Amino acid sequence: MLKIGLVGVGGISVAHIPAWNAMEDTTLTAICDIRPERMEPYPEPHHYTSIDEMLEKEELDILDICLPTYLHVPTAVKAMKKGIHVLSEKPISLKEEDIELAYSTAKENNVCFMIAQVLRFWPEYELIKELYDSGKYGK
Repeated sequence: MLKIGLVGVGGISVAHIPAWNAMEDTTLTAICDIRPERMEPYPEPHHYTSIDEMLEKEELDILDICLPTYLHVPTAVKAMKKGIHVLSEKPISLKEEDIELAYSTAKENNVCFMIAQVLRFWPEYELIKELYDSGKYGK
């Protein structure tokens, strides 16, 4: 059973939380937001208002980052340095150096770092990718 932590309980998290809860092999262990009232609709996971406290107290396998863009990489780096895999909302960052930092930190800590580019998993996009890779219609 994979233990999931989610940080940023607003906007897009309303799609992420039910998705994690629907998966059989995961448990949403902890959620974190600086606004405690945002977590009230979700009584089951542990609640935190500090990402540092959550990462210190919880034994997570994956951290799901649903924060504003400028917080994606700093939060991901904290988690990856603790050996936690990261799924982050897009975009990675608005700074090129942050992107390099995120991927190098993942490599150094032997963890996965993935941006939630969900369209790549839709059947029509998978078909387009297959057609492109096959070269059937040229370059």
